Amino acid sequence: MLNCWKEEIGRIPGKKSDEMGGIDPKNQSSIGNYSRKRSIYVSSASGAEDLLQKANILQLSHVGLNMIFSFDSHILAGNVIVSDVQTIRPCLLAVTLVEHSKSGGKTDRFHNYVINLRVKSLHRVVRRFFRLPVCFVGYDFKQILFCLWQLNITEPETIWDVLIHEKVIQLGLYHRPAKSNIHNDDIFSQIKEKEDRKQLEQFQIGWQCICQRYGVSYRNNGNSKLIQDSIFNHPRQKPYTAKQLNYVAAGAIAAARTYPHQISTASQSGILHHLITIEMPFITTVAKMEWTGVGFDQERYDIITDTYRTSIKKLKKKIAKHGIGNPLSHQALQRFFKSAGIINRFALRGKYSFEKGQLKRNLDAHPIVRELLNYRQLSNLLRSASKLEDFVAFDDRIHAQYHSVGAVSGRLTTHNPNIVGLDSRLRHLITPEPGNGIGEADWCQFEVGIAAVVYGDEKLLNMFNNGDVYTLMAKEFFKDKISKSDRKLSDRKFKQRYPNLRKKMKTCVLGVIYGMTSSAMSELLKCSRMEAQQLYRKFLQMFPSLSKAREETHINNKRRGCATTTTGLKRYRSKINSRHVGKEKWLIN
Repeated sequence: MLNCWKEEIGRIPGKKSDEMGGIDPKNQSSIGNYSRKRSIYVSSASGAEDLLQKANILQLSHVGLNMIFSFDSHILAGNVIVSDVQTIRPCLLAVTLVEHSKSGGKTDRFHNYVINLRVKSLHRVVRRFFRLPVCFVGYDFKQILFCLWQLNITEPETIWDVLIHEKVIQLGLYHRPAKSNIHNDDIFSQIKEKEDRKQLEQFQIGWQCICQRYGVSYRNNGNSKLIQDSIFNHPRQKPYTAKQLNYVAAGAIAAARTYPHQISTASQSGILHHLITIEMPFITTVAKMEWTGVGFDQERYDIITDTYRTSIKKLKKKIAKHGIGNPLSHQALQRFFKSAGIINRFALRGKYSFEKGQLKRNLDAHPIVRELLNYRQLSNLLRSASKLEDFVAFDDRIHAQYHSVGAVSGRLTTHNPNIVGLDSRLRHLITPEPGNGIGEADWCQFEVGIAAVVYGDEKLLNMFNNGDVYTLMAKEFFKDKISKSDRKLSDRKFKQRYPNLRKKMKTCVLGVIYGMTSSAMSELLKCSRMEAQQLYRKFLQMFPSLSKAREETHINNKRRGCATTTTGLKRYRSKINSRHVGKEKWLIN
């Protein structure tokens, strides 16, 4: 039997009381088995001082937190409703002080408090409380930080987010890769599959599921919304009920109990170092970016959207002269190109595609292709700009939602709106504060140098350290097509004289590093699949150490069932897609 369950069984009513004190029979049903000491309600300055004094004299292991809050306003953007983060209203804060027991046979002592944050005189003491040199634990800690900042309270130095740990420990386990053939299922099946996958992922990292996974008691009778509403609407003059206080305290107690289990799990999985040094400190950074938001230039927006609308109308008239009433209609485009006798130029995976990438690859097929491409790009830009404006909050700023470990690769993602993925032509709508500026950092071939170091290829590393790496590669790779004198050209002059060779080399090297297939490479290079395979093989022959190391990495990761970063982050093979394990490119890159 797990130790955590032995602890829970030991707290069944009727057993001998532990050091945390006996159970009050009158409150036994409302308190639950997770604690033997009732929560202390703090609504006065003296009560807050008592809490702080106790926290200072106890040998604390960690502190569990749970925050009850609401939002005064929301943003309606299309069919999406987003809470305005700057209008967050903290209500109650549950605190569980965990006093570590020095005796091996005794469990830790829990001291539970619920603080009424509506009482402003308590904020000064709460501010001092969060300066304690101890780890503060909570679920979705970003929301807790928002509440603290709303009260002008500085965030604690050390935090642990229960949610982030679960996202990291399960990274990739419930991921279903996009289908290689986009026409396999109808659109409704694809939407349903996406929603089902999202629900599964959310269930696995839900608070209830996490507690069950570690054997932690967490009382929630399914009426949490009713209890929360009763707390928000509770009269300020009246004390909170035992049911309300116990509901708030349960979250902090569960967070406090979950923390040791997660530390143990992370240590055994080899990701504890990554969590402590990378993910947990990054939570504060991510929350601060969301809390601060970015400026939005309304005047520029009005100008560019008017310009886009005018250009779109002109393009639509031009395209209509060719008999295409709706430039975005797949059927209309298929009829036109079929009548023009060039429909086969747009064949892709057994179907006809007129998406942006396919139009770019066939600009020479017909003059109308460029107009269609411009129309599609301008329409997308106008739609993106309109979505951006929809999310402007009451402070005239955009507070996009940032999600740590949001992608299956472990990267940061943004939603409502996707500010990180904003088109470069719309970035000037984001404005800095007076006296500040916005810069853009380019890796500038660094991924090639990193690959050279990781895979231990001295030849590739020397090229990286001695000039433009793509130019140096192209000079050697295409030496039979370049004269000896041209091979001595400077990087700048070679790039001007042989731009296509350098571009082809860049596509090839990045394709190899990031695990691109020869089929995808052939589409980018506008060549046959056989020619792309030949380029692929020739490149690997030029860098044998890189080729060998990549193959060994793929084999080792395949055996382990996960890929690992240098800091210890692991992406695991999906449980719901085991039949495709032989085609997992991420096992290499």
